[in-house]
Amino acid sequence: MPGDNNKKGIRNIFRDNEFIDKNKPLTFWERLYFVEIIKGLAVTIRHFLHNLFNYSDLPTIDYPEKKRKIPPAFRGRHRLTKKPDGTPRCVACYLCATACPAKCIYIEAGEYKDGNPIEKYPVRYEIDMLRCVFCGFCVEACPCDAIRMDTGEYDLADYSREKLIFDKETLMGGYPPVVNRGDTFDPSGSSAAVPSDKSGGEIKEDKINKGDDANVN
Repeated sequence: MPGDNNKKGIRNIFRDNEFIDKNKPLTFWERLYFVEIIKGLAVTIRHFLHNLFNYSDLPTIDYPEKKRKIPPAFRGRHRLTKKPDGTPRCVACYLCATACPAKCIYIEAGEYKDGNPIEKYPVRYEIDMLRCVFCGFCVEACPCDAIRMDTGEYDLADYSREKLIFDKETLMGGYPPVVNRGDTFDPSGSSAAVPSDKSGGEIKEDKINKGDDANVN
């Protein structure tokens, strides 16, 4: 029958130019899987002995007591930058929320009064870290350098989902120095992280991003 020939053709395959008949019955040792079990144990024991006597070569570290060095462009926890008077640089233009692919940014805008040249400000600014994918699109879209991801924080675990929805006050709060990158933060939270050079000193202002909080209008 033509149908039977098609079934036989499906069952029989080629692997590495060697014809294998899947209809061939297994031998006694193949049914026991004993040889394959021994091979698997040999691989496990080989790796165990290698790691036991070459502990310094292990890629793992004693986290959280030790943390890996992170690159200068690492995208960590968000923060909202401030003006010299302590108010947020954000003008509630919604560009960050529009660019966000995860739709994790929520903004409510308010209007300044008393002839302020900036029309709007964020009455409410929230980032849902449970949905954020740390793509950095919000930072790129912002025309005022009002949001950054240079805090160096990446261990954002918590026991409550509500605590991982950061509001404006949390995002504008000061951050400690990023020890595993060598940055220094202004305790007032009004300046960005200043990367340090290899000698341990701070890099001059003309070598870093021109969008430093104290210099952006």
